[in-house]
Amino acid sequence: MDDLERALTCTLAPDTPYDIRASAQIFLDQVKSSADGWKLCLAKALQTSNQQIQFYCLQVVQEVIPRYNGLSTEEKVDLRRALITYLQKICSSQEKTSPFVKNKLGQLFALLFKLDFLTTWPTFIDDLLVAVCSADTNKDQHMAIVDMFLRILHSIDEEVVSLEVVRDRDEQKHNQDIKDKMRENAIPKIVDTWYNLLVTYNNHNEILKNVLQNIGDYIQWIDVSLIVSERFLSIFGNLLSNVEVRSDVLHCFYEIVNKGMYPKDKIQMLNLLRLHEFIAGISTEVNDDNALEFLLSVARLINISGGEVMRAMTKLYESDRDAFKFASDLLELYLPLLFKYMAHEDDEISETVAPFTRDYLLQILKKTATLTEAQDQHLTLLLQIIAHKIKYDEQYNFERYGEYEEATKEYRKTLSNIFKTITQIAPQKVAAFMGTRISTIPEQDTFSIEATLLLFLKVQKKGQNGKWKEETGKKGKRVEN
Repeated sequence: MDDLERALTCTLAPDTPYDIRASAQIFLDQVKSSADGWKLCLAKALQTSNQQIQFYCLQVVQEVIPRYNGLSTEEKVDLRRALITYLQKICSSQEKTSPFVKNKLGQLFALLFKLDFLTTWPTFIDDLLVAVCSADTNKDQHMAIVDMFLRILHSIDEEVVSLEVVRDRDEQKHNQDIKDKMRENAIPKIVDTWYNLLVTYNNHNEILKNVLQNIGDYIQWIDVSLIVSERFLSIFGNLLSNVEVRSDVLHCFYEIVNKGMYPKDKIQMLNLLRLHEFIAGISTEVNDDNALEFLLSVARLINISGGEVMRAMTKLYESDRDAFKFASDLLELYLPLLFKYMAHEDDEISETVAPFTRDYLLQILKKTATLTEAQDQHLTLLLQIIAHKIKYDEQYNFERYGEYEEATKEYRKTLSNIFKTITQIAPQKVAAFMGTRISTIPEQDTFSIEATLLLFLKVQKKGQNGKWKEETGKKGKRVEN
């Protein structure tokens, strides 16, 4: 054990006396600040089996990155070779490497990629792909290589693309040049590799999750047609039955839908994506917290998909009537899902699709002079959903106001606003619905009575000062027979 390892062992051991720990830290600080300190630490990372020491040494190496351009060409080559050797070491080791070590190594490779890809290391991605596609490694070793490949790609996204990091103009320009260069050759190869990994490791959930995370990371800036293709959609559909990775599939779908595109292109892409078909086959039963979280993700996907269709329709209404009609037809495929999730027994799931509901009603209010029969039926269904969902339930505590009661209050407010919009669209229908509702509620159903009175007050407020009858005659949408 040399001085460096002894000092590291002292600082890492919890029972090291204070004076010895202080002396060890002074020594380590001197190593870190020396010109060749990173070389000593890199060599130590290759030699030791102690993963805490490896992590510390990699951190020291990372600290040389800000002055990387000041290194000699020979030092840069030595650094690159040593990191590749270290990568080979942990991928071939029988001992399992800790995630924190692998993540740090992935970050180091990403930083080197950012510095060298456009200049001295244009084959960076190809070099990684050679290792991933090699047939000469055993299964465990290949899985380790794949794992590191995916971690490096994730770190590249964080270092080059992520909008969460504040970057100056020069760095933004540099990163854009990297993305442009990657789009030329590297990205199609990476996408093919993702597909092959999804096929090869279809029973290995950790790799599946990491591949799907990669796709979700990159979709915002790569050609969406590389992913929205029959081969990927088929795999995504199959993976939705895998409880361990289905939320990651939905994350990919969400990022695809959220991708910035021209309205007509977005509608065409959503049509190819066929999300309504995937979602229609998903059970809405909530039997545990995992199922609830998954259905919330489904609801978010329905909400953003419907919202994107509605926004496209708004932009296409005047400029492209054919595309508007195509978008309207696509909307009809999502509306059954909207009503299904709006009526879900869980209020949080229901509230998640409320923005889509609001957008749909505003579209009718602003763009439709005469209600179609289908729209009239939709309004009836929404009134029924609101009348049922706005009721208090047995869980609500009228004596002690807490988090659940606050959430219920906000949800009822959301439902009330949707109800008021329907009243603007079809006041006669709402009046008739409320009349029927009032006359059919059992006297012992106090929650239904309270909910009906609440809605009645909304109607009454709308018609205050004698305006209800006037609005019924002038603003109500006529139903098209």
